[in-house]
Amino acid sequence: MGPLDLGEAHESTVVHLRETPCRGPVHPRISRGPAALEPEEIIFTIIDYLNDDPFSKKSFSLTCKALYSIESHHRKTLKPLRAELLSRTLHRYPHIEHLDLTLCPRIEDIMLNVVSLACKDALCSINLSRSRFFTNIGLSSLVSSCFNLVEIDLSNGVELNDLAAAAIAEAKNLEKLWLSRCKLITDMGIGCVVVGCRKLRLICLKWCLKLLALKCKEFRSLDLSYLQITEKCLPSILQLQHLEDLVLEGCLGIDDNASLLSNRVASHSSHVGLSSLINGAENLRELTLAYGPAITEDLAKCLHTFSGLRSVKFDGCLVKCSGVRAIGRWPRSLKELSFSKCSGVEDDSLSFLVRAHKELTKLDITCCRKITYDSVDSITSSCRSLTSVRMESCSLNPCRSNSTTSLTLFGTNDCSNVYQMMFIAGTETTANTLEWAMALLLNHPKVMLKVKAEIDEHVGHGRLLNESDTAKLPYLGCVITETLRLYPPAPLLLPHLSSEACTAGGFDIPQGTMLVVNAWTMHRDPKLWEEPDEFKPERFLGGSGEREGFKYIPFGTGRRVCPGAGMGLQIVSLALGALIQCFEWDTIGAVEDMSQGSGITLFKAKPLEASCSPRRDLIALLSHL
Repeated sequence: MGPLDLGEAHESTVVHLRETPCRGPVHPRISRGPAALEPEEIIFTIIDYLNDDPFSKKSFSLTCKALYSIESHHRKTLKPLRAELLSRTLHRYPHIEHLDLTLCPRIEDIMLNVVSLACKDALCSINLSRSRFFTNIGLSSLVSSCFNLVEIDLSNGVELNDLAAAAIAEAKNLEKLWLSRCKLITDMGIGCVVVGCRKLRLICLKWCLKLLALKCKEFRSLDLSYLQITEKCLPSILQLQHLEDLVLEGCLGIDDNASLLSNRVASHSSHVGLSSLINGAENLRELTLAYGPAITEDLAKCLHTFSGLRSVKFDGCLVKCSGVRAIGRWPRSLKELSFSKCSGVEDDSLSFLVRAHKELTKLDITCCRKITYDSVDSITSSCRSLTSVRMESCSLNPCRSNSTTSLTLFGTNDCSNVYQMMFIAGTETTANTLEWAMALLLNHPKVMLKVKAEIDEHVGHGRLLNESDTAKLPYLGCVITETLRLYPPAPLLLPHLSSEACTAGGFDIPQGTMLVVNAWTMHRDPKLWEEPDEFKPERFLGGSGEREGFKYIPFGTGRRVCPGAGMGLQIVSLALGALIQCFEWDTIGAVEDMSQGSGITLFKAKPLEASCSPRRDLIALLSHL
């Protein structure tokens, strides 16, 4: 991130234990800063400060003992950093229900034996999706001792075989099992699991390439994506009377004629993402056929039976003209339709389809190479209720042509330029926005306190902020929005070229003129904003002012809007929220210098320098990271 390097901030970090000056000597380890210390070192440093005050030292000692004792006996979730810590610390947490070992790549059988002895009464779920080197012996010890296990994640267990599956079968209360990429497990191993685990409701077998069929009548959720299965296993799937969610994405061995399943399979589903079809799902509203079978006339007639279907996505499929026309003959009108990256979508069939489905609100024809301006005219004239049309990488032809359109492929230089632009646009702009936001908050401590109070209220001190929390923090979002208004990542948006002569704002613009939009000036225009140069996040509360006309365009707008805007906002929200939640911040000096540098992107002329220290309420939590 550059200027916002916490390693630099540590040099100026100061620990405040009390208002009176310390009488004892300064401990040499404090020079590294509290965030760099181990939990034991932090306690030793504080004790050194209290060395001349026996009463305070005794009180602190008793408080620490009670604190760690209470915390360890009430902790329900544990995520150790190293596998070596299991044997030394796991016995301190007798009530652990969820054990996440994803940060421990090497878990041997003896470590699983330690887990089974320490957590045998309370453990409900264990995540081993990033761990290896354990065998069926360790799994057998684990499931035979932990009677309450209901969830086991063994994804990416490329070394696990049928013996491991047989060991899992001893978990009588198991309800959810993930075996993605366990490529050595065959039908025999899965048979042991479904016979032994009578309560199993969910199983994920994605990329388990040696599976050919499956039988378990109690399954409610089944993911068989990218398995080398054929229509021969469909009779077994038809026997799953309680199945509500079925995923067969990428199962190319099942052809159109074989993919006719009874309505019992998904009669309770409202959304299914499949590459193979389910016939007769009465409640089906959305259907996604991602990179599956070709969209033929027979397949379209099969889809005709979905009476409630309103959204269909054929992304990545080979589309036949007869199939598109068959969809156009459906008696009801779709609301959403996507042909993204589909080969075979042609002008006549698309025009016929949009004229039939006049209630379309969203249409995606990204990368469809055989579209002409005639189809665009049909779309705009027929579908009056359209609110979204995606046409990225559509090479529109001026007129209809019977000749095959040649595809223009990217060369090495093209790919290199794209990668370079992705790195620049995806890293520098995000880091700059985070730096500007922190600088503004340091210069406006009242706003900082409001953001901190909002995070404490919704997240608390018992865990760290995560991605799902950012949607519940509107004031934090307003701070980021106001930061982007004052300091847009690219003050001059990408150049545009006028496709034809026009008049805009009283100016005659000839065809082929390069146009540059000055977003920085628009965001500070006093005709559009009240007090435009002031940092006031409240102006965006409730969404007011953000999308009125085109006065707020930090990411551009239209077809060339920044494709990474959503991801960038999520990253900035999570990073900024975590920095505010975990640390106390202060400026080095009176106020932070807000001078702007000059360049394609907007950066601080003087890099941000700030001091930080861990928040007292979160020291115990941070010490476990």
